[in-house]
Amino acid sequence: SGVAPVTPGAAVPDAPRDPELPEARRAAYEAPHDPQAQLALAWALRRAGQDGRAERQAQHTLTLLDAHGDSWLAARVRAGCLHLLDGAGEG
Repeated sequence: SGVAPVTPGAAVPDAPRDPELPEARRAAYEAPHDPQAQLALAWALRRAGQDGRAERQAQHTLTLLDAHGDSWLAARVRAGCLHLLDGAGEG
C-alpha cells in the first residue's frame, strides 16, 4: 500500500506536538481569542510545574469558549480544560 508501518513510540509526521512554554506563551499572545492556543498554554504551564497558573489559564479558556458556541472544536477544548482542572498531569 506504500504506507510505512508505525512502530510504537515513533514520532508521527505532521502530528501536533506539545509546545514548550515560551512557544505556547507566544502563540497565546498572538491569538488571544483562540481557545486551542489558550489551552496549549495551560498545558505548557502544567508541564512546567506552574499548576496554579495552569488552572487559571484553563478557567480563562473555558470562559473564551462561551463565545464559540457548541461545536466539535469547542467540545474538544472544553474536555481538555476539564481534564487539566481534574488534576491530570500531576505527579
